[in-house]
Amino acid sequence: MRRMLKTPVIAAAAAAVLGLMMPAAASSASAVSAVSATAAARAAAADADPPTITAGFAQPTAQPVGTTLTFTIAQSTTDTHAAKKFVWGLDQEPPTAGTIPAAQTCTTTAATSACTKISGGKATLKITVPSPGPHNLWVYEQDTAGNDSEAVNGAPAGMTSTFTGAGDPRVTYTSDASLAANFAAAVTAGGNTIISSTALTSCGASSGNGSGSNFDAANLKNAGWDAGQTVTVDGATFTLPSYGSCGPDNLLAANQEIGTGSAGAQGSALVFLATSTSANVQVPGLVSGSPDSGLLASDATAPAVAGGTSVTGSGCSGTAAFGSGCVPASGTITYASGCGDGNQTAYELTAPDWETGPSDIAAVVMPQVVATGGLSTETAKIYAFAVPVDASCTVTSVGLPDVGQAVSAHVAGSGSTAVTEVLPGLHILGVALRNTTTATPEVSGSPVSSAAGQAWTGAFTSPVEDAVNPAAGAALGDQTIRVALSPNVSAPAGTSDVRIRLSNPGFLSGDGTGPLVIGAASIAQSARGAVPGQTPVPLTFGGTGSATIAEGGDVYSDPLALPFAVTAGKDLLISLWIKNAYLPDLPENTWASGAQTWFASAAVPNETGDVTGTPFTGPGSVSAGATAVLTGVDVTTPAATLDGQPTPGAPTVVVAGDNVIDGSTSKAVSDAADAPSQRLAGQLASQGLAPGYGVVDAGIEANQVMSGGAGPGGVSLLARLDRDILAEPDVGTVIIDEGLEDLLQASGATVAPDPLAGNLEDAFDTLESQLNAFGINVIIGTLTPCAGYVNSSAGDFCSTGAGGVDPVRQDVNSAISDTSFPNCYANFDGAVSNGASPEALTPAANAGDDVNLTLGGTGSGYAALAPAVFSSPDFCSLLPSTNPFPAVP
Repeated sequence: MRRMLKTPVIAAAAAAVLGLMMPAAASSASAVSAVSATAAARAAAADADPPTITAGFAQPTAQPVGTTLTFTIAQSTTDTHAAKKFVWGLDQEPPTAGTIPAAQTCTTTAATSACTKISGGKATLKITVPSPGPHNLWVYEQDTAGNDSEAVNGAPAGMTSTFTGAGDPRVTYTSDASLAANFAAAVTAGGNTIISSTALTSCGASSGNGSGSNFDAANLKNAGWDAGQTVTVDGATFTLPSYGSCGPDNLLAANQEIGTGSAGAQGSALVFLATSTSANVQVPGLVSGSPDSGLLASDATAPAVAGGTSVTGSGCSGTAAFGSGCVPASGTITYASGCGDGNQTAYELTAPDWETGPSDIAAVVMPQVVATGGLSTETAKIYAFAVPVDASCTVTSVGLPDVGQAVSAHVAGSGSTAVTEVLPGLHILGVALRNTTTATPEVSGSPVSSAAGQAWTGAFTSPVEDAVNPAAGAALGDQTIRVALSPNVSAPAGTSDVRIRLSNPGFLSGDGTGPLVIGAASIAQSARGAVPGQTPVPLTFGGTGSATIAEGGDVYSDPLALPFAVTAGKDLLISLWIKNAYLPDLPENTWASGAQTWFASAAVPNETGDVTGTPFTGPGSVSAGATAVLTGVDVTTPAATLDGQPTPGAPTVVVAGDNVIDGSTSKAVSDAADAPSQRLAGQLASQGLAPGYGVVDAGIEANQVMSGGAGPGGVSLLARLDRDILAEPDVGTVIIDEGLEDLLQASGATVAPDPLAGNLEDAFDTLESQLNAFGINVIIGTLTPCAGYVNSSAGDFCSTGAGGVDPVRQDVNSAISDTSFPNCYANFDGAVSNGASPEALTPAANAGDDVNLTLGGTGSGYAALAPAVFSSPDFCSLLPSTNPFPAVP
């Protein structure tokens, strides 16, 4: 894709938290910048010249963590007045005003536990190496006349830092039978504690973030993240660590190697549950992985992290930017012989700070933390990040990044004058390989393999947009919902299996619902509307009829041998008894494609076996053109060969975006009652343009590529990429059908759409790179016309003047048309444009508001998009994954 000049529009996060230094006896200390930018001003007003710092070791040689280093500090020979004190700080310039800690001062009157008394203008200071990477010892002099010198760091020629801490030695945990067991062994052997006691007290002043702040054990339990429990997040299953007794419950990433067991393991992604504390390095550019993100430009880990977000890195104590020895946190994946470049690939893990980090990409958000002084109202987050893995290869071990094995370290001195430093920490709470293609994640934690010669294919998906309140006059709780949905792939009875996916995304953790309890579930064909064509068949979860969906979690039903055929374009009915006594809201997609939901009265809670449809259409019931809780239906399909490549089953094509602009405030037409769906995914299937593939619609109305949050439109495509797209089974091709909403939303904001063009192109580049790294072919659709569109309710409009939405749309389309191999573009713009200047939708494609597309017959707007996927000069094709799972024997 051609890149244009861009101006970042994502606001930088709050100022980075840098390492805190404090005397052991002090109760608190304030964070200060690693370089205060006051040194030159101080020197200009002072008579004192900076002191010299002479190291008692070879400074270019990396020093092991924990080593005591000796420095001689000497007054400049050009000073007019004698030195009264030397004030020092490690990884941050020491203060010159207010309270200056005595423990960080060398004086002429007495020695401290770290520094000798100044004699003859000299003193000797001993510093302990706190962590890997570059460190700066800053020192300034105050003379007897009260003048302060400039602070200096004593870096030798050719270095920018005073000394470098050596990397942590590799420690291996490979003797147990699985990745989960080896990770648990590593936590037990040398883990950190970041979760409070069950009595809701901090686990000590040096626990958690290094200052005694912990996750609240009660909050985690209430969210369904109980100690030792199994939780599935974005299709990956984890066994949560034990917690509550102030024992180790997470692993600080410090170059450990975690084995997968003697037989190895396979997956399409390696997923981490992780968070950072005292994160101090800001992500440069638009997002991690974008072309303007510097050292993170090759980062394919999903989801991407927004520019300006504070994360941890390797060798980054006391710095706010990557460079000069501070590099992104990077680990390795080792494969069995015959795979990868030297059987090993690298990955990056840029986990945001647990308190200041964003919630839109969080796996779960806790409402408070437990500090040494009691509860704090700061939210705390755990993130799930997916690293691409070659599914055709066997993973033998995972090497963690080397951020550091401690979050608090002794720096100098002893006793009441000891000095400690709070360090950045990358906390790993779980690691798992994801396989939703040839296995089903089970609530028991043990995956179930698909049948021989079969693999899972996406038949339907409906991503969560937001937490939605019940309709006026209605209530939610202890009732059954029935979802009618139109699958886009067929599967025969008897030889194929079916499963459903239920989700309660982490960005909704603050909605007050807590875990969702499913009391029963069933599946049936639809005869008409909510009336089933046969007695609904119960679905089970780990062998039982009920399941609990943790906040931020997924639940997959057990594979069920199809008792009836699934036919593309013919509705299925999924019934869910939601057993919670009361719910303020439910996770929903408010503009579902080919799906609608009925909410039965709570008079009879469990109606999953109903054969009449009456509870869902009679008194007290409510219906909506939406889906709730249900986010996916998959079926098994036989192994095949497509485009000359063997596949374990029919690959999944994901359409990311539904071309619905502004939803209910516009004239967009609902597709909820259509079977098959009349939007792009349904059109590809019903027009016979995707033979051998399952096609699913991962669209959300008013969704944006770059930004979003709670409310209409949901979180951005960049933020939901892993949960809504990569977690689908055997994804081979993704068609991106988004971007116009980004420009329209900017039209009503203080930021004009023009600067967004370059950012949107970078966002598309990031999505391409991430998807390609997961072995996925990408087709990007050009943005359709919008001239004439005005929406006062949404506050946006399609301006056509210079710098307006439409000219910028054309600039973005020009860049999209330069998409290069292995990806290509689809000319959606040309398929529905009237060719005028400014461009507008053709009458047949115009839903009536000059921006949304018509549904229905062969001349509709959506019907025209489907063949346009294949009509560009690049001759786009739907393709299977380039890293396919082997067929199940």
